[in-house]
Amino acid sequence: MDAILTEGAVLERELGKTDVVKLSWNGDKKSTLPVGSYIVPFSDGLKYRLLDDYTPSEDSTSVKYEPVFNHPLAILSRIPFLYDTTDQDGNPIKQQEWPYDGLTTNALEYACKAINEALGITDESKKFTYTLCGTVDPTISFSVSSNDILSVLSSMAQACKDNSSEWHLSWEDHTLYFGQIFINLGEKIPLLKVHDNINPATVNSSKEPYYNCFYPQGSSRNMSRKAQVGLGNVATLVRLGLNKNKFPDGCIYVDKDSNVITKQEFVQSGAVKQMVALSFDDVYPHIDLYAYNVRPRYRYLKNKQTNEIEKDANGKNKVYTTWYMRLAYPTTVKDDAKTLVNTTNDIDEQGKQVTHYWYDYELNKKEQVLQGHTLKATFKVNTHATDGKYDALTQSLVGQPNGQDGFELAYFDKNDAKEIPSNQNDGDSGINIKAGDYQIMFYQNGDIIIPTNQEEGLYPRGNNLPDLTCNIVVLFNIKQGQQEITSAQEELAKRTVKEIERRFKDNNNYTFSSNPVAFEEKNPNLHIGQKVIFNDGQGYELSTRVIKIESKIDFPFIQSITVGNQAVKGAITQLKEDVKSILSGNFSGGGGLNTSQIENVIKNFTLPRFLRKDVADEAKGHITFWKGLTALIKSFFNGIENNGDIRNKGDITNSGNIMTKNLTVTGKATFFELEILKAKAAGGIIIQSAATFKVDDCEETADGYECYQRAEQDGVKLVQMCEVNDQMMCYGGFNVGVGTNHNVSNHFYWRLVTEAPTTSVRRNIDGEEVECLKIVLSRTDCADNSDVPLVGDETAQIGNRTNTDRQNVIVNSAYKSIDVGLVAPYWAKYVGVNDYKLETHRETYFARNDNQIVGNLRARSSSGEIRPVPVLLGEWKSGKEYGYYDSVTHDGRQWLCIVEPGKRTTEEPGKGDAWMMLVDKGSKGDKGESSCTVNIFTDTPNGNIIRNGQGSVWLFAVVYYGTKEITETLKDWQFSWVIHSGNPEFDKLWNKRHQQCGRKIELSAQEVNNMAQVECLICDNFEL
Repeated sequence: MDAILTEGAVLERELGKTDVVKLSWNGDKKSTLPVGSYIVPFSDGLKYRLLDDYTPSEDSTSVKYEPVFNHPLAILSRIPFLYDTTDQDGNPIKQQEWPYDGLTTNALEYACKAINEALGITDESKKFTYTLCGTVDPTISFSVSSNDILSVLSSMAQACKDNSSEWHLSWEDHTLYFGQIFINLGEKIPLLKVHDNINPATVNSSKEPYYNCFYPQGSSRNMSRKAQVGLGNVATLVRLGLNKNKFPDGCIYVDKDSNVITKQEFVQSGAVKQMVALSFDDVYPHIDLYAYNVRPRYRYLKNKQTNEIEKDANGKNKVYTTWYMRLAYPTTVKDDAKTLVNTTNDIDEQGKQVTHYWYDYELNKKEQVLQGHTLKATFKVNTHATDGKYDALTQSLVGQPNGQDGFELAYFDKNDAKEIPSNQNDGDSGINIKAGDYQIMFYQNGDIIIPTNQEEGLYPRGNNLPDLTCNIVVLFNIKQGQQEITSAQEELAKRTVKEIERRFKDNNNYTFSSNPVAFEEKNPNLHIGQKVIFNDGQGYELSTRVIKIESKIDFPFIQSITVGNQAVKGAITQLKEDVKSILSGNFSGGGGLNTSQIENVIKNFTLPRFLRKDVADEAKGHITFWKGLTALIKSFFNGIENNGDIRNKGDITNSGNIMTKNLTVTGKATFFELEILKAKAAGGIIIQSAATFKVDDCEETADGYECYQRAEQDGVKLVQMCEVNDQMMCYGGFNVGVGTNHNVSNHFYWRLVTEAPTTSVRRNIDGEEVECLKIVLSRTDCADNSDVPLVGDETAQIGNRTNTDRQNVIVNSAYKSIDVGLVAPYWAKYVGVNDYKLETHRETYFARNDNQIVGNLRARSSSGEIRPVPVLLGEWKSGKEYGYYDSVTHDGRQWLCIVEPGKRTTEEPGKGDAWMMLVDKGSKGDKGESSCTVNIFTDTPNGNIIRNGQGSVWLFAVVYYGTKEITETLKDWQFSWVIHSGNPEFDKLWNKRHQQCGRKIELSAQEVNNMAQVECLICDNFEL
């Protein structure tokens, strides 16, 4: 049959439904369209089918055809949602009627499995997966009674009583979206503006009654008071209220703009109180505990009446499991009064690393468990994730047992600890019950026992030691401390504010038609659930989503669109724990972005952001080519800024200026006029860095110290070498030239450059108007004890705050030091100088008092070979990594690491081929001269120094027996010190005072007297 395409033909898409194509035409012959008839209305080739026979209507003049053809997903409304299980004999069956009470994510996983089976999808990349949107109830409870798959999806959405939810099946994304549907896969959010690309809208109002006073209460669970008799506590029916210190009358007030205000501000406003009561039954004082060291105890199931062991369908003894576990809590403060169970390093909600100390939750049954109640617990949803990936252990006991108020627990203190031996007659595996263990008392309903055996899956999960991935357990019917009560009151206030925000949010639906001309010119390509911005043309904007689209088949730019935030109906009087907007589930193949979604994200992200290489395109932003650009035809530029290489084989003709840092000419250079610019600084200390600056004039201003340098000296033009964020140092030695004797040795400052213009300025210096280079030095950002800049100062750039290329410096000094840890003469290399602590950036240096080389060191032998120099690291340490040419002592021998350069090893010397023995262990020989050596060190690098007849230093003796250090094995009386100062009488007295005085002495400037030699003598009366 040929259907006539008229303006009445539309494609209708709506949230929570499948797409349909409605046709409309008149005919002169009445024909019934059989079920299964299809059309192919679009270029994607999808067949839209009739799910029922269609018979047209007729009147006296014509036959009216208005068939509705359904998208392939509509077949899900004709397939029952069956539950795979087994009968009592273990045979697989499919149940038509079945209840569900458990994790929402598990239900969605099973729904995706049913959808894929119904549609015959076996390709993993094409299978439907689910994606959670917004905030979703962690658990749901619903029943299925021969319902089709789409009906069950609606039941699941309606089962979310506390966070209104919807569902949407996307054929393009192969995704079941569930929650508050706001979809954006990388595309730019469309703006739908009245009088621009849409026409005026009609409003479907869903505004709730207005309230300005909210009286919230939590649950009465774990609320207690002191018992009148005994030491215990009794339950109270009083519900948790707000903290009276913050909310005196237990209410939260808002102004006319829904902003939270104090009661006093509300009274002063003169507003009439309109109050509503809110109940949050899941908010109560509690502490999140984490299950660990979970252990099973197996036993045969006995009939309660006959005490006989029950049999299964195969005649085997039925076995059930009793589960034991320990519960721990984390804290960021270490408690030395408690036994530490575990320590973990975790990432908090702000992305910062935090250390958690774990302690067992020890229960005082007499004082904590409320009188007349039993200890109970529920399993709470754990949404822990690492690097955005959900990694909590399986949580099969959340929502269990079905219809019950949690599990009853038994707690074992030190008096209850015992070991139950195994018993083959009862099938008892036995268990070692320790103090602090919790036993889950199983719940039995007919043949079902929960927690189940391990193979049936409903049992607690935990690691050997507690961490944030373990199952979360919440205890109730126990007394809570003030900290838990305060925390619950804060949660109650947050949840109330959240409910206030929801009530005042614009939940209206807006329906409008498209401006077809604007849509054809710039098609927003709307789809169901897509996030959009609605603008009423009067200045009001609403971030919302598309919930319905009707578009004409013959001209798809003519559309009727409905947007809005109106959610599924359902009073919100209590809110459960939120599940974070995670894209994963507690199973393989769970939620997350599937292949189709990722393809859409890439497409939506790349098209407006990346250039095409197959068609002409243009870039609206700046482009950087890391590996170059080749233009095969003549190109035109309004200007070129280049930081890298420019290679050219042709001529370059330029009528402007060319400025470059370095110029190398490999051929002939012709200059009509050559002007040489040169900048050079020299002084008592040679600084090799990025810049120098001589202060020819300076002025103190509110912005800092303005320093000026003549831009031309001795006929040489200078350029600005300084940059903003440079650190300029002036040291006394810089200002002293050859043959001069100025009293400037103590003049010092090290200051930040805040301004460094590249163009010269005019300045009057000594009555002469001259061109000058200028820098401004900070008044406040400087090293300690910095002086004020003076005319005549020679400064050198030493470090930069941000530019790593300007943070390196080499210092060469013969008689002065700008580094407190080095004594002149010295040569030093500093890397990464970005503050005023020069010594912390020191790498390789050669100084009077110390030497150090950072990096690989090679030496030429007498034969001319160049070999690495071994690095002596002392005694070999187990577990430590060693590299090529590291040298250690071990087992009385000297070893050299010969692994390949770049590799590391922890192998013990002599146990493999990673080490080569250099010196073997010697045997005991005749008594001869001492094999001990004594090295003397000073603490000069730590800041102590003798200078200008002032100060003191500490001397330390380090003793080696061969290559083994034995200093710590010696006694103080074995160390004596001798001085040679050139004054025999002084030396005699000094030596007497320093006999048997220990391995460390302090040497003052007065004792040195210009120059002295000190020795340390070791008494050889010791055994090794």
